[in-house]
Amino acid sequence: MLTWDRKPDSLLALLRTFPGEVWTSAETYTSRLVEVGSAYFDTGDTVAARAAFDSAATLMDSALRVHPGDAPLHMTRGMVMTALGRRAEAMREVRWLEQSDGYRNNHNCPSEPEARALILAHLGETDSALAAIERLLAGPSRITVHTLRLDPLWDPIRRDPRFQALLVKYANPGT
Repeated sequence: MLTWDRKPDSLLALLRTFPGEVWTSAETYTSRLVEVGSAYFDTGDTVAARAAFDSAATLMDSALRVHPGDAPLHMTRGMVMTALGRRAEAMREVRWLEQSDGYRNNHNCPSEPEARALILAHLGETDSALAAIERLLAGPSRITVHTLRLDPLWDPIRRDPRFQALLVKYANPGT
């Protein structure tokens, strides 16, 4: 919630108390370094953010050598590559996600389509990101208008009138 409340200094203080470097589940891979990098970025400290993201990239690249088919790892790596300005590598992760079983089969509302849309939004591929978001809002997915409205990760396209139109269009899905 500290991220959504836009309190990066409080988030940094909290992250300093957490043991370990990597947290994983069946649907998520995250590194404390990724969270630290994002928080530093939000404070405006781009030097510290870049250092954290560079370290996270090294950690993820090592993990991918051991687990090359790990979708959550590819999702996170895609976002880190966008933060580092490594467009070609981020686009490789987008393409990997498009070929993943979770993306193609859409069983149980996987995270891959949302991660793909998010990476595209951060890369400035607004048309593709908005088309992906509309598909997610129209079909079964975990993404909601409320999430899009509140989550700072969607800030790169938040002011786009087409993004705002999607929020209005899907605000009351049953009507």
